[in-house]
Amino acid sequence: MEHSRKKLLKSLVIMGSVVAWSAGAMNKDSTVKSLDVMENLEEHLRKKTSKIKELEIELRNQKEALEKLGQEKLELANKIELADVKNKQTLQEREEALKKLRDEKEFFVNQVNQRKIELQNQKEALEKLGQEKAKLEERLKLADTEKNSVLQERVEAL
Repeated sequence: MEHSRKKLLKSLVIMGSVVAWSAGAMNKDSTVKSLDVMENLEEHLRKKTSKIKELEIELRNQKEALEKLGQEKLELANKIELADVKNKQTLQEREEALKKLRDEKEFFVNQVNQRKIELQNQKEALEKLGQEKAKLEERLKLADTEKNSVLQERVEAL
């Protein structure tokens, strides 16, 4: 299409030059110059068209790269969001486990304290029993001594 447009433009320039030359407004040299100018313009147009195509290709590539980056950004955002959710779940699980451990610790501390109280009570009871035992042994000794004295008196009385 562009080629046919160039041919048409060239034909129009030639026809215009021929008409002008025939009418005496142009001479042969100005027609040749017009053709040279036309060829220069065509070359310039060709270069600009080529540059436009290159820029269009570059723009398309940049657009694709930008779309790809946008997609990667979206994927990264999704991964970050998923990681945040997992981190929140992990944090919540750790907090729950910590609370459970604290509760267990409190339970065991209470049990240990209760056991200490029981042991203290048992120790005090044992000390009381030891004191009572010592008293009973003392009474037993006195009773034995008294019994022995009574027996001694009876033996002597006999």
